[in-house]
Amino acid sequence: MLKTQAVAYLFQQIPAPFLVYSFIEARNTRSVAVSQTLQFESIARLQSYLFRRLNPKRDPRFRALTREEESQLLPSLQASYQPYAFKTWTKTQGNFYGLWEANQIVAAVAARRVRWQFRHMPGAGGWFLMHGLRYVPILKNLFRADYAFVAVEAVYLKAGYESLLPTLLESLLAHRERYTALWQLDERRTEWTRLPGMGFFSGFQTGVSTQVWVQAKGLSEEQWQQLRQSPVYVSSFDYT
Repeated sequence: MLKTQAVAYLFQQIPAPFLVYSFIEARNTRSVAVSQTLQFESIARLQSYLFRRLNPKRDPRFRALTREEESQLLPSLQASYQPYAFKTWTKTQGNFYGLWEANQIVAAVAARRVRWQFRHMPGAGGWFLMHGLRYVPILKNLFRADYAFVAVEAVYLKAGYESLLPTLLESLLAHRERYTALWQLDERRTEWTRLPGMGFFSGFQTGVSTQVWVQAKGLSEEQWQQLRQSPVYVSSFDYT
């Protein structure tokens, strides 16, 4: 009922063209059914990638970007994400970090610190994560009921420097004093699924898939086709 009323209000108050979108975990069948009833369309599936380090180290080439340096990076970022739909940099300002070589940015990422509070996890494995892992040295940093991590987006890798991705993310963890980075990726972007060696505890989360549901007003059929075919840029603000 709440979603029905909210969508109706938006369609009455906002001038076209515009779109409304939702990120819904595929296993949340009730919310999926609501979106289908409201004639939302699923245009993409997202996969969750967890990058972890038990004892992250910061590379000496790593540092935060100034606002001026962010502006200088923007054209390269735009080019890197040119085929994507939903591109937005509004939530990344003041949150960029990069690796430098010869006075140029060769790798960069936007990140925000997030804290989730877990109240319950099912099964014996869930009980161990909630109550037992805290007593295991070193491994206890991988998960806590009071779970703090960094959510990343807008990853940029200069051509020829793709192998620096794990160095970039590990340096980010060390700088932000965290052990896990969460990254949501459109499963159609195969260049991100062929990630370099990221470490034993890192990888895509099996069985976890998020659908992107869209309803729009005033879009042409050509614009709809472009939405359906384009990979989705995922903002960390949206998925956390």
